[in-house]
Amino acid sequence: MGQQVWRVEIDDDAGPVLLLNSAIPAVMHRIHENPLLSGAVLAPALRVVLEQLVANPAEDEDDDGTGWKSEWLKFCAAELGVADDPADLSEEEEREAWVDAVVGKFSDSKGFVDRAKQMMGEHPHA
Repeated sequence: MGQQVWRVEIDDDAGPVLLLNSAIPAVMHRIHENPLLSGAVLAPALRVVLEQLVANPAEDEDDDGTGWKSEWLKFCAAELGVADDPADLSEEEEREAWVDAVVGKFSDSKGFVDRAKQMMGEHPHA
């Protein structure tokens, strides 16, 4: 990976995988422990996955409606409360807004900024 800290690879069958640079000592632990780092990696990685999903929402899904894209839509509905199906959105601006909403809800649910401020000794709502 050279100097890249992370990247997302998406296999049509298996779905997305977040790759972290193993040259960084304890990189996974650091992402879990540091909200600033986790927000800088996880939210943009989610955006990559969602942008791929909205670009081709039903493509490569199994005949029974299962597959990685269906699983991610279930996650968006169950965990983040975003039940809209981007396949129903005809305009590019609507799809972009859907991605923004999901990434925003994910970031809110993780509290990246408030947790980073707490870690740095600041009051979270200052």
